[in-house]
Parts: sequence; C-alpha cells; structure tokens
Amino acid sequence: MWGEIYPNRTGNGIVGSVAERRADVGIGAISSWYHCYEYLSFSFAFERGGVTCLVPKPSELPRWKQIAMTFTTSSYGAMFVTFCFVVAMYMLIARFSVKSSFERTIAWNALNVLAIQLLQNSSIVRNRSVSEVLISVAILSLSLNLASIYSGKYASLRTIPMHKPAIDSKEDLAKSGMHWLQVHEAWSYDFRLSENPTEVNLRSTFQVYPVQKLHQMANEGNSAFALARLHNGHLMLGDWINADNIHKYRKTG
Repeated sequence: MWGEIYPNRTGNGIVGSVAERRADVGIGAISSWYHCYEYLSFSFAFERGGVTCLVPKPSELPRWKQIAMTFTTSSYGAMFVTFCFVVAMYMLIARFSVKSSFERTIAWNALNVLAIQLLQNSSIVRNRSVSEVLISVAILSLSLNLASIYSGKYASLRTIPMHKPAIDSKEDLAKSGMHWLQVHEAWSYDFRLSENPTEVNLRSTFQVYPVQKLHQMANEGNSAFALARLHNGHLMLGDWINADNIHKYRKTG
C-alpha cells in the first residue's frame, strides 16, 4: 500500500505514485519518513498513531533450568572449589596412611567425596585417622545444610511456575533477538537512519513476509508482529492474528 521510491525517481504504491506525478495527493497512514523528503512534501498530521508489537507469551522454563536456578553461579563455584579441596585433602591423608594404591587415586577419592555430598554411603571401610574423620564430618554437615537449603528453595520456586523474561518494551524485543514481522518495509522506515543501538538491532531483526507466510508463522507463535496503535487507543491487526492464535500472544507496553 505505502510503496517505495527508488533513486531514479520511480516507485510504486502511494509514495511512488506521488513521486512519479501519477497522483497529486496521497492519503494514508503515512509517517513523516525522512528518506521520502527528497521526493515528497508532507502536510500536517490529521491523526497521530504509533507502532507496537504482539509478542509470544513467555513460555515456562525447562525443568532442568529451574533445578539449576536453586543456587547462584557463585554458589556452584564455591561448592566445586570445596569439592576439589576435600578430594585433595583425602588424597594427602591417603598418601601417608593407606597402603592400597587404588585408594590413593583421584577417581576413588573423588567418587567417595561425591557420595558424601550426595548423602550416600561411601566405600571407605578401613580404620580412619582423626584428621580424616574430622574432614568427613565437616563435609557431611555441609552437605546436610546444602540439601536442606536446596529443598526449601526448590519448593518455593515451584510454588509459582517460572517463565522466561517477558517482552514489555522495544529494548526487551531488541535484547531477545526475536524477529518481528509485517507485510511491508514501511514499518521499519523510522529506524533507517537511526544510530541508537536498540533501533539498529530492531532494524536487523525486522523481516517482511507475504500474507500467506504470516498466517503460518502466526499459528506457530514464535515471532513478534508489528501492529498500528491508533490515536483513540484502538489497535489495527492483520488478519493473520485471529481467534485461533491470539491466545499465544500479548501486547508490549
């Protein structure tokens, strides 16, 4: 509908027809696009509108990710350092008090420390030294505390299902890297000359598809769709958004 103007002053649609003088006036939902000023002049705006997006509703996080979110990255790092330190201490003790070469290996000691941290029985059946007993009691106490903290934290996380971050602004849309779609490039004209990093990112993720393809992608629910926000608060939707797929989407702020 809007059309496009080419450098040789030819074009199509509303703006192309006026640029070629095939029409005297073009009336429509046309913004004051800077790249058209070389060929056209714009009257005052009869009504102001804006552009917003329908974006997919946040999906629930995978179960493995919810389990991993119980502790922070620094906590997992501290637990790994503790694990390595305890394994090193067990090997140092075994070097002077254990005759079996197998019980001096890294694998044997690492598996026994891991068993203690998972609150499982270890395979150490020999008489232990005082230092080894103290380390074993300390790591067992730490593991019991961590297990209690983990159980309580995971139960609280599961009270309300956790979802991926919602897209509420153009900054969120740019950060997500999600493609936003429409049937014409005019929806991204305002970003053509922008140097704002967010708008540059949005310009790169904007894609144009024919109506048939938009119907298919709207039913899949994995992309965002640009729509017009009119002055009176109404929204202008394409017919690819319908009663069968609207439940998959939410409007950005």
